[in-house]
Amino acid sequence: MYLSFVSSESLPRDFKLHLAVDISLAALLGDSIYSFGQLLLHPIVHVLDDSPFRWLHELLQVRGVRSVAHALK
Repeated sequence: MYLSFVSSESLPRDFKLHLAVDISLAALLGDSIYSFGQLLLHPIVHVLDDSPFRWLHELLQVRGVRSVAHALK
């Protein structure tokens, strides 16, 4: 919800990275998350690409593809 009202461009890089990690882990570990589309489309997850947490973005992408495949069944 916070990211709906704040431009991620205005946030310091360190804060964006911590926020992206927290949001990504919450999405992966949450009980009621069924679609990763909105998270994957948000610019904040791209900060993971240039960090030691690149694997987390890749995991979200794999999980997102799996969600789409499951929805199409």
